[in-house]
Amino acid sequence: YHPERRLMLFGLHPTESATGRSATYPWVVWAWDIQRSVWQPNHKYGADLFHASAITTTTGSSSGASGGPSAAPSSPSTSAETTSGYQGNWTNGDATAQTEFWEKVGSGGTWRLETVIAAATALYAQTGRTNHIEHFWRVRHTKSGIKSQWDVEAGTSAQTLIAVPGCSAAQVGSTSEVELTLTQNSDGTDLVVERQIDSGGYTVWNTYSSQPSGTFVVNDGGVECGEVADYKARSRDSGWPADSAYSTPSQVDLTVDCSDE
Repeated sequence: YHPERRLMLFGLHPTESATGRSATYPWVVWAWDIQRSVWQPNHKYGADLFHASAITTTTGSSSGASGGPSAAPSSPSTSAETTSGYQGNWTNGDATAQTEFWEKVGSGGTWRLETVIAAATALYAQTGRTNHIEHFWRVRHTKSGIKSQWDVEAGTSAQTLIAVPGCSAAQVGSTSEVELTLTQNSDGTDLVVERQIDSGGYTVWNTYSSQPSGTFVVNDGGVECGEVADYKARSRDSGWPADSAYSTPSQVDLTVDCSDE
């Protein structure tokens, strides 16, 4: 703070000889005029100021400071989402700076530094995550011990896919009854079982709402001897971008060795 001129001086930058200059205020990058509420560059009021890029500071970190990143990363997007991970993409603001990749689980989670990425790289493939979980990620550059601003402070959403359930069908003895063994792999999602008879097209046979993870067995008594029944299942969440993929179809042939007597 310069009490006589009522200026706040920011970014002292003594990159050249200070001979003949004030030892207290050498090479001020920018000054804030408290009375007028404006930035003052270029020798205002006789102060030894010169024009340079304004320094942006956030939570103690800077972009554009001498030796630090020239700009923050931008344009984040999420791609390649799987049941166990995703890929974060962005545009580098400074291709010579490294990039910190931070992540948290859910909107109420705690941010954690995952890794520091080499300069000139603008993507990171995250793995080892749980299916059907929303993560948030954000990045910032780091260079010479100086941090840039975040690409997006609140983070960018990444939603891992819903896992495929299991569905296996078997004839009960020589009867027309079919036993289904179902496995829910995405806890709390709806498990939808579809059936087709004699290649007539699949329709929803039953839905198990908010089904917890695990394996359970149910029976289908609505098939008759002489028919061929196919079953498949998927898990869904109305609040998620997409349902899971279907399980591999499982077929039961009741055209042979079948009697309802």
